[in-house]
Amino acid sequence: MTNEEIGQRIEFIIEQQAQFTSDIRILREIQAADTKLLKEQYRNLSEAVVTVVGLVGKIAAAQERTDH
Repeated sequence: MTNEEIGQRIEFIIEQQAQFTSDIRILREIQAADTKLLKEQYRNLSEAVVTVVGLVGKIAAAQERTDH
């Protein structure tokens, strides 16, 4: 293998490493945004469940009052 071929391969490897580093950075940014969104959606869902449970409790109490 000539010095020129070795240089070309080294250059190719360096370019691939740079692209890999860039891709990883982008994926980390996407993951951080997704994590933030999922946390918000989880909080909203939790609040909705608490609301539904409260309403079911009120309905049950009202039903019990009307049954007596």
